[in-house]
Amino acid sequence: MVIVKKINNRNFKNALETIIDHYAPNFKDKVLIKPNWGGRIPIIKGENTDSYFLKTITEIIAERNVKKIYVAHFSLLKVEKEDYSFEKLLKIVKIDKIKFPHNVEFLNLDGVEKECFNIDGFSFHLPKMLDEVYYLNLAKLKTHIETKISLCLKNQMGMLPSEDKINMHRKGLEKGIALLATRLMPDLCIIDGIISMDKNGPHHGRTRKTNIVICSDNLIEADSLGSYLMGYNPQDVKHINFAIALGVGNRLTAEIMDKYRQYRLNDFVLPQEYTKKFNLIIWPTTACSQCIFNLDNAKQYLKKDLILLMKLLLNKKKFNIVIGNGKVNEIESSKIIAIGECVKALAKEKNINYLSGCPPSSKKIYEFLKDNIF
Repeated sequence: MVIVKKINNRNFKNALETIIDHYAPNFKDKVLIKPNWGGRIPIIKGENTDSYFLKTITEIIAERNVKKIYVAHFSLLKVEKEDYSFEKLLKIVKIDKIKFPHNVEFLNLDGVEKECFNIDGFSFHLPKMLDEVYYLNLAKLKTHIETKISLCLKNQMGMLPSEDKINMHRKGLEKGIALLATRLMPDLCIIDGIISMDKNGPHHGRTRKTNIVICSDNLIEADSLGSYLMGYNPQDVKHINFAIALGVGNRLTAEIMDKYRQYRLNDFVLPQEYTKKFNLIIWPTTACSQCIFNLDNAKQYLKKDLILLMKLLLNKKKFNIVIGNGKVNEIESSKIIAIGECVKALAKEKNINYLSGCPPSSKKIYEFLKDNIF
C-alpha cells in the first residue's frame, strides 16, 4: 500500500505521525534510518534529506519506546582534494545545529562489520546489523540525470562502501540498483518531498518547494508513485522495471496512480540525458560522482583561459564530451571527446583517443579538452 500526504507547517508532525502509526504500529528495539545525504559543496537544499524532517521522524519513533535509533550512512566518494567523510557529511547537513532525541546515534557505516553478497556479477558489502534492526529508507524526491529519478531504490546505494558503488557504475548502474533491492528490503519507505529537486539532479538540479510526503512498505510502490508524481511514466524507469522482474514488488495499477493525480507536480522539469555549456554537450551516461565533479571542476581552469573561451564562443561546431560507459541514444555530431577509464570501450569502437584515469584530475581534463576541442 502507498499513500501521499500534503504537508505544511501546521500539520507537519501530525501528518508524519499518522503515516508512521499506519505502517509501523510496532517497531523493533533498534531502528536504522538511512537518509539521503548526497550533497557536496556547493550545498543545494533540494539534494539532501532535510535535517528538521529527519529530527521529527526520530522524535516520533523515540516516543514509541524504541531503545536505539541509528541514523546511518557511508562516506561519499572523494572528489580530488575534497574528502566527503561521514564526519564532513554531518557538518554539511548541519546535524550539529539541531537537538535530536537522546537515543539517536549517528552511525558511520564505514566502521561496522559487513557481510558480502555476490549477485549476478555484483558485490554488495552490507552491514551485518541490518538483520537486527527495523530499517527505514528515508529518501528525497529528486531527479537524476542518469537514472531519471533518485528515490528509495537509488537511496539504498548509500548503504554500500565506495568500492561497491564505483563497480555498480561500471557494470550497470540501474541493474545494480535493482539487484541490491533483492537483498536489501526496507520495512518502511518514506520520500521527503517537502523540498525537492527537478531539472538536472541529483547534484546540479533546481530546488523546489513541493510539500508532499510519500510512504509505502514497498520500494516499487514508493518509487512508482514518486516517479508518476514527478511527471514520468514509471514504466520508463529502467531500475523499477528491473526490480519488478526480479520480484522486488508489483507495479502500481493505473487506478491507484490516478487516485493521487491531484498531487502531480505539473510544472516539475525533468532532466535531459545531457547538459550544455557554450557549444560543449556533456553526456554523463553511467559516470560516478568522481568523474562528474572532476569534469565540473575543470571549469576553474577554463574560466582563466580567455583565448579558449573566445574560441568556444565564436565556434559553431558542437563537441560531445562523454564520461561513464558512453552509451547514449544520440550523439549530435561526429566529434566525441572521451574522458575517464569507463569510456575506453566507446573510444575503441569509435577509434578515438580518450583520457585515462579513474577519475582523471580536473587539470588533466582541462588540458585534454584544450588539446581536443580544435
